[in-house]
Amino acid sequence: MCWNALFSFLGPVNPICYFRLYQLYAWTSSTVGGPEDAFYVLVWSNEITMQFFQLMSLGFNLCLCIDLVLTLWSPFEVAKKRMTYYQLGSILVSTALVVIIWLRQDKEFFKNKNYQP
Repeated sequence: MCWNALFSFLGPVNPICYFRLYQLYAWTSSTVGGPEDAFYVLVWSNEITMQFFQLMSLGFNLCLCIDLVLTLWSPFEVAKKRMTYYQLGSILVSTALVVIIWLRQDKEFFKNKNYQP
């Protein structure tokens, strides 16, 4: 949620432009065509990262609610056994949803939003 709050306040473009991360990424990566393409890749990766952690946070909150109900039903059962399933399930579901988002998104979406490096 800290990542989400930071980029909701600053926007995905301001930190990238302020620190000129797109120039560093273009210089160090041979897969990017130039600074402008590197800029779009960094904006895209920030959006995907924010979506992943936001979904994972929601998954952990859902698991917390489920665990509270299960603890009320059987208070003397150890909850530590369930924690591994909660973590694994939240990470897998978040990853699957982000992959679906990634596959269904428009490849030119960030270039059409008028972001400028």
